Order: sequence, then structure tokens, then C-alpha cells
Amino acid sequence: MINVMENKVLGPMLMQQYEKGLGEGMQGVLLDQLTEKFGPLPSWATARLQSASNEDLHAWAKRILHSATLEDTLR
Repeated sequence: MINVMENKVLGPMLMQQYEKGLGEGMQGVLLDQLTEKFGPLPSWATARLQSASNEDLHAWAKRILHSATLEDTLR
């Protein structure tokens, strides 16, 4: 049995694609949550989501639970 994650070439490539997919999934869920809570998003918020790091997305996903405004959520 071969573990491709241990391969010096394939392992990092696969991990990068995994993290990219995870980020895109988080973007989609957060977009749905923000729209549900605050209504249609302005263009600046959509642009912010599209350019966000995985760390930002994770922080915003937690912050939306307690924030009162879109601006506070995406700060």
C-alpha cells in the first residue's frame, strides 16, 4: 500500500488542493449564513469573502454567531 501523502511531490500538491476545496466550501457556507442573517450582501462583502484566507473565514464563521452587523462580522 502506498501513502501518496508521504510523496514529496504529490503530498504537498494534494494538501494544497484539499485546503483550497475546504476554503471554497467554507466560503459557500458563510455566504449562505451571512445572506440569511443580513439579507443580500453588498459587493464589498462578496469581494471580501472571495479574497479571504481560510483563517479569516474560520474567524468570521465563529463571529457571525454573536455579531449584530455585517460590518462587525467581517472586521
